[in-house]
Amino acid sequence: MKKYVIFILGAMLLFITGLAHASVISFDNRVSFNAAIDSGLFKDKTVEGWDTYPDLTTFSSGSSVNGITYHSDVLVTDKYFAPSAPNGLGQSPYHYFPAGDTIEFSFNNPIVAFGISFSTWSKDGEDYWIKTNSDDDTVFASLDPFPGHNFGQFAGLISDSAISSVIIGSEKGAFGFNLDDMTYAAASDSDSGPGPTSHTPIPPTVFLLGSGIFGLMVIRIRKVLR
Repeated sequence: MKKYVIFILGAMLLFITGLAHASVISFDNRVSFNAAIDSGLFKDKTVEGWDTYPDLTTFSSGSSVNGITYHSDVLVTDKYFAPSAPNGLGQSPYHYFPAGDTIEFSFNNPIVAFGISFSTWSKDGEDYWIKTNSDDDTVFASLDPFPGHNFGQFAGLISDSAISSVIIGSEKGAFGFNLDDMTYAAASDSDSGPGPTSHTPIPPTVFLLGSGIFGLMVIRIRKVLR
C-alpha cells in the first residue's frame, strides 16, 4: 500500500513540476519549419547563410556580428557543399566542425524559433543536435536531403519560452559537418509574445495552486497511513 501511494505522489509531483516547463515543437525538415515560420505566427524571420561574407572570413570566439555572438572560433567557407551557395560555416582552421565538437550562438534579442541545416554525409538520426538554454531543450537532427542530393540534415524548434542561446553539436563518431541557413525569429517579432499561442506557459498562480493541492493530499495520506 505504501509503495503504491509513494508512486502516486511521485507521478503527481512530476506532473505538477512539468506544467511549469517550456513547451517546444520540434521540426525534422526545412519545409515544415519554414511553413510554420511563414504562417503568420511571426512577423519576420532572419536567415544567416554567411553568403554575404567573403570566403575565409573568421569570427573569433566572443565576436558579435549582426546581433549574433559566436562562442567558438569559426570560419566562413565555400570548401564544402552548402544548400544555399556559396558559403557555409565551419570551425577555424578546419573548414568544418569535427565530430564531437560544439558551437554556441547567443542572440542580442531573445528568440523563440530556431532552425539550421547540417551539411554532412551522415544519414543517421541523432548524430547532430541543437540545445537551448531554456530548460536544456534538445532537438536531434533528422535526415532531410538537400534538393538534388541524398545527404543533408535539419533540426528546428519553436518554443513558448524566450531563448537567449543555442548550442549545436554532434556525437563522437559522427561525420564532421558544416552549418548553413541558420533561421531564427526573435521574440519581439512574434504576434502574441514568445512561441505558439497554443503552448502558453502555465501561470505561476496555477502552479502554486497545484502545489498546494499536492501538499494537502500528502498530509491526508499520512493521516490515513497512521
